[in-house]
Amino acid sequence: MKPSQWSCPETWSRKNRKRESQEGGVDGPKYPETGAAFGSSGTRNINIIAYNTDGELLKDAGIYVGQKFAGTGKVNMNGEQSENKAYRINFGYVDGYWFGCATCVNNNNLLKPQKNGTLRQKVQMASSAGNSTVLVEKSDYIIQIAPGSDSATVEGIYRKVRANTINFNTVTIVPKALTGEILDNAPIYLDEVFLATGKVSPNLKTGHHKLECGNLPGYAGKGKSVFNITVKAGATRVYTCRYEKADPDTKAPRTGTSVQSGKYDSPRDVSLNCADPGKNGAGCDFTYYTTNGKKPTAASNLYSSPITISETTLLKYFSVDNSGNVESVKTAIFNFGWAIPFTHTGIRAAYAINEKLSLLAMVANGCDRTVDNNDGKTIGFQAAVKPMKNISLFLNYTGGPEQGGNDQNWRNVLDGVLVVKPFTKWEFQLSGDYGSEDQGASQNTEWWGIAGVARYTLLDFLAFNARAEYFDDVTGTRLGVAQNLWEFTFTPEFTVHENMIFRVEYHHDQSSENFFLDHERNVKSQDTLSMNAIFHF
Repeated sequence: MKPSQWSCPETWSRKNRKRESQEGGVDGPKYPETGAAFGSSGTRNINIIAYNTDGELLKDAGIYVGQKFAGTGKVNMNGEQSENKAYRINFGYVDGYWFGCATCVNNNNLLKPQKNGTLRQKVQMASSAGNSTVLVEKSDYIIQIAPGSDSATVEGIYRKVRANTINFNTVTIVPKALTGEILDNAPIYLDEVFLATGKVSPNLKTGHHKLECGNLPGYAGKGKSVFNITVKAGATRVYTCRYEKADPDTKAPRTGTSVQSGKYDSPRDVSLNCADPGKNGAGCDFTYYTTNGKKPTAASNLYSSPITISETTLLKYFSVDNSGNVESVKTAIFNFGWAIPFTHTGIRAAYAINEKLSLLAMVANGCDRTVDNNDGKTIGFQAAVKPMKNISLFLNYTGGPEQGGNDQNWRNVLDGVLVVKPFTKWEFQLSGDYGSEDQGASQNTEWWGIAGVARYTLLDFLAFNARAEYFDDVTGTRLGVAQNLWEFTFTPEFTVHENMIFRVEYHHDQSSENFFLDHERNVKSQDTLSMNAIFHF
């Protein structure tokens, strides 16, 4: 469920919620007292406090952790010291208040209040000495607590609604089991924002709204659970959603990427989309990921918004649902060039010294980039030698800073290509590459590869091509994980017209690691059959 900025107040209080549940014929939920503590003893101290803009404690403000009611006004919780732990924190509505403060001052610069954010905010609580305070302007807020013993505070800020400025009307939404009892733990959403759990009666601004009953572990929705309503002055409505008892949710969630694994020549924004299968799925809770090739854990990056990927990256990720089921780690691979660059954007100049030797120099905006990602430039040189009519040799060098925002660490690539045409119908190519890159204080990286190509022209309209390559990413710089790969390609080529070529290609790739993606598994090899048509003028 996507959280967004709250846009309406609610009549909500601990006393009213108890009375409403009792009027439904069941006991009200057992609430912790204001200021109650929960979590493991002897762990990091986290305070969650609801204030108004005058600095007054709002004792009736509901506070939820993991979409479960935790208390009102002020709640003390404990985060584990041994590892990062993520919590979903929600602040409930309070009658006569809006949630969010557009003028709050964040002295610690941990979070700058945003009036119109699109997704939940995340703060990594520092493990250094001293207390940390975060001001929250979101009703739905995720906090990831880093290891440490110092305390931290999350403050939800409310501002008072001016009297007689907005027309409101009360609606009631009731989550019930088929047997009739009110389900006090069922989450309720208003305009895609978490509202409360159980039966609730918010005062809504007149106009269009969306009410929704969310997933509840151990139950499956029965019938309508989403209500698109129009609130009119003087009209009171009650909406009921039904749940039926279901088998426990034992299926792990499934997470996919908005951009498929592959080779790209420009940055991509990759979203991680989680779904919890089955009619009794409890819903996705958190998604964790890494971009350095390491296996993600609950201490890894917590996904909250699309990830911008602009260089070769091994993205690993998994999700956890609200029932605690954990998905197996998945991998997506985004390649932005391997041994050598494929394109350059810049200027170049060539000069032929004689029929057997020509030189070329260039200045470019980096390798495989149209816009530079730093203030440095990439330079390149080529010497083309033709010692005999049927033999050509090309020697290439490119060098320059390629890391974003860094002009010091250079990438250097050497490339050599030998072309031999011993007979009219035969052509052979042999190439070799070596690359290295500075990493500052870290270990410098390197990679190398070799390739061979044979082409045989059988008829004027038919030729056969075979290619074999070996690539060793010694330190995992180019592919995200250290490995060696080899591939073989066989390509029949048909000249359909003087301006058109049609090809059928079989391609086999093999790696020393589980590098390739086969549906939801990572495997060591892949086979590809493809066709293409080329028009040239």
